[in-house]
Amino acid sequence: VLINDVISIIESNFDKSVDKHVIMVGNDCEASVTEANIYKIKELGYSPKVSIREGLEKFCDWYKEYYKV
Repeated sequence: VLINDVISIIESNFDKSVDKHVIMVGNDCEASVTEANIYKIKELGYSPKVSIREGLEKFCDWYKEYYKV
């Protein structure tokens, strides 16, 4: 999942847009790409019940209700 995709989902749920600025930090020794992997836990029978999109949408709904936004 790309961070820009996450931002887009949140923007659409709040009917807002944000200014995005890329700030380069660190040095050449740092990883420029990281990736979460749930392969091992899937071997134990775990299976996500919701997609990232659905989870973010549910979170946004909860946030709006909780904070009366």
